[in-house]
Amino acid sequence: MKKVLIVAVILVIAFFLFHSSSKLSGVYTLVPNSAMMGAYEKLNFTSGKTVELDTMAGAVQAGYKVDGKKLTLSANNGQTLVLTIDNHGDLNGGEMVGKFHKQ
Repeated sequence: MKKVLIVAVILVIAFFLFHSSSKLSGVYTLVPNSAMMGAYEKLNFTSGKTVELDTMAGAVQAGYKVDGKKLTLSANNGQTLVLTIDNHGDLNGGEMVGKFHKQ
C-alpha cells in the first residue's frame, strides 16, 4: 500500500513540474483579426530563453521569461512586451498586439 501511495505522489509531482514549465517552444502565429496594429506576425521560440519576433520590418530577437500565466518579452534595447498565457496555451497581448496560437 505504501509503495502505491509513493508512486502516486511521484506521478502527481512530475505532472505539475512538467505542466508548469517556464520554457516555451515552437512557432506561434497571429490569429487573424485579433490585433488593431498587427505589428508582430509570428513568434518563434527557439532554444533556451530566446524568441524571434517576425514583424513587417523584419525579424527581431528578444529574451523571454514566464512567470505563471505572464510572459514577458525583453528586447536588447530595453523594450518589454507582456502577454498572457491563456488556458488553451495561446498568447494574448490584448487588442493592440493580438493573440497568437501555436502551430
